[in-house]
Amino acid sequence: MKDKLKAYVADLWPYLFPLHPVDEGDSVTYHRHWIILARNTALPTLVCLGELAFWAYYLTGGGLLPLLRLGWGPDMLLLFLSMLPWAWLLWRYEDWRNDYYVVTADRIVDVDRRPFGFGGEVREAPMANVQNVSMRIPNFMATALDFGDIEVETAGKQGGLFFYSIHHPRDVLNRVAAKVDAFREGRLAREHEFRQKELATWFSLYSDLNRISIIHSPPTARVGEVVEVTWRISGQAADVDTWLDWRLGEAVYRTSQQQGGPGNYRGRFTAPLAQEAPFSIGALIGGGPYQSPEELVKISDFELVYPREAPLGLRLPIRWRHLANANTAAVLWDVRSHGREDAYPNEERADLEGGWWVCRLTCSQAETIYFRLRADVEGVALYSPEHMISLAVPEGRKEGTSRPEAFRG
Repeated sequence: MKDKLKAYVADLWPYLFPLHPVDEGDSVTYHRHWIILARNTALPTLVCLGELAFWAYYLTGGGLLPLLRLGWGPDMLLLFLSMLPWAWLLWRYEDWRNDYYVVTADRIVDVDRRPFGFGGEVREAPMANVQNVSMRIPNFMATALDFGDIEVETAGKQGGLFFYSIHHPRDVLNRVAAKVDAFREGRLAREHEFRQKELATWFSLYSDLNRISIIHSPPTARVGEVVEVTWRISGQAADVDTWLDWRLGEAVYRTSQQQGGPGNYRGRFTAPLAQEAPFSIGALIGGGPYQSPEELVKISDFELVYPREAPLGLRLPIRWRHLANANTAAVLWDVRSHGREDAYPNEERADLEGGWWVCRLTCSQAETIYFRLRADVEGVALYSPEHMISLAVPEGRKEGTSRPEAFRG
């Protein structure tokens, strides 16, 4: 019970006598210094003490019986007059407790209320209107007891705000100034973010105006067939440089480079020895680079069969076929990865057997063979992406092998 009473008093005391700043999230509430309460309640307190002394002297002398003989009316009047000093004291106390100042993240509020709901005034100013914050120590007593006034100069019709007789005015000045600075920095950050978004939106709109649209491309093609792609360049720029990029493995080939203005363009490339041919459209529109998403042309009539792994010394069969009528075919190979069609020093001719082009390779001193296919179709040399065969090392021959240095040409 005693602990509960202490806890209740501990919670009630800051409400009755708010002598320290109250932090509530991003807001701080300040009350006037206790010296203002003492000054405002000094005279009512003396009157109340005098009344207590009078009644103590009177009651010890004659008791209550003479007062009761006066009658109902005079007794009520005397009771009313006796309560006036206490009501005066309570009024002055409540007038001190009701006045406070609040500083939040975006505004400053001055609350000046009359006791017991008899009106009052609330003045506030946005942080955006605060121009200056200053402090004033009025006299020696204020210096000794550490209280003073804070003036907040604001722009607008409401004028400035004043925090009268605040405890620890230097600390209050620093905290208010810090909140003002934080608000300004936050506003600058928000304005910068807004400008960034606005700029990004502008560039996005400009990019939407200048864009590449692929109008037509065949979904499939045969090996050796010419793939024709049509695209449109949209925008306001008069100078356009555009081209067609198609990819074979990791190699990218640029064709059909053209110049002009907004409009339709057409480009071509020959379907390679592959299962698919990715391509995209690039352009410089008004000096700015643009690239379309990559699309695919399926090479539906190409089929390749080869061993992914094989022992050393074995003849490795590589077989492929396609519907195009090739004149000759060959396998370009090496023990290193080159990444170019013309960078494989070893070439083995393929023979046509039952509709399949067949070639057999033999390698006894490597761990990996890299190869490409080449076919001559109507005078056009077609190549496949690079493929790889891993070679296992039989027992007893491991010491005589070494891994060659791999590089990209």
